[in-house]
Amino acid sequence: MQNLRTAGEYAASQGVNIALEAINRYETFFVNRLDEAYALANDVGLPSVGVMADLFHMSIEEASLPESICAVSDRLMHVHIADSNREPAGYGHTDFSAVLRTLKRLGYSGSLTMEFMYRVADPYSAGGIHTKTELMDRYAEQAISFIRAVEHSVE
Repeated sequence: MQNLRTAGEYAASQGVNIALEAINRYETFFVNRLDEAYALANDVGLPSVGVMADLFHMSIEEASLPESICAVSDRLMHVHIADSNREPAGYGHTDFSAVLRTLKRLGYSGSLTMEFMYRVADPYSAGGIHTKTELMDRYAEQAISFIRAVEHSVE
């Protein structure tokens, strides 16, 4: 805890924040759900330490994405967009309309960034593979189009 507090104090002195990401149980045992990240951020007690909602990990760990986002809204700093299968938005079964509607209702004005990958057995090996540039470009275009369409539907 003290190390995170020290990091949070330094981050604040530099004008940046630290957003804690809950990662699913198949990849770590430390912080798996948003409520756990939220409790940790609250224990640190600094405004520079908050929570990041990663929709892929949430699709595994959270019973309701909108309810989980609402529960951490006062510390929500960042949102990662990926579908339930870790592929781009629109390739899985995540209800992006419900998520975007929730973020809008909460007045969330932070970043939404895409963090997806193509199907690979070991997600940690994907960073070293550089042969899928065209596929990733298509994925990015598809995800942007999909999220824009969803955004317009919830306005």
